[in-house]
Amino acid sequence: MLEHMFKLRERGTTVRTEVLGGITTFVAMAYIIVVNPAILSFAGLPVGPSTVATILAASVGSLLMGLYANRPIAVAPYMGENARIAVGVLMIESITKIRFDDMTELAPAFATIVIMVFTYNIGNGLTAGLVLYPLMKLAGGRYRELNGGAIVLGLLCLFYYLFGLPH
Repeated sequence: MLEHMFKLRERGTTVRTEVLGGITTFVAMAYIIVVNPAILSFAGLPVGPSTVATILAASVGSLLMGLYANRPIAVAPYMGENARIAVGVLMIESITKIRFDDMTELAPAFATIVIMVFTYNIGNGLTAGLVLYPLMKLAGGRYRELNGGAIVLGLLCLFYYLFGLPH
């Protein structure tokens, strides 16, 4: 079944070879599970949620590459971008004197306004803010502040756009 689904015979490989390649790739890039949260901790992001986000990003990206694109490519967060985020957050904190915890409140509102201006559509802006708000709370380790309505509304908006419903 797997050989047919992934066209392994046509590509001159076997399930065993692909499994060994997957294990080797995981071992080669497993450092990111530790290094990425360490970089982001300099910007004040808590290590626990950063670790979960790193693992989810790498897992979902790699699964999409394998199952959807049918390519044996592992995907993970880019270290250079993470360093830029950490330094950027620290610069914003030092210039504006706004802590990262407070930025998690301001970012969804700012994104909502920016997207409304650029798309000339109130619905697009509200969707961005409603999706970004729970994500910022999760990234900041403040998920206990979320109520069920915010999560459900954010997911509904995300699914609305993911599945190409009219907008």
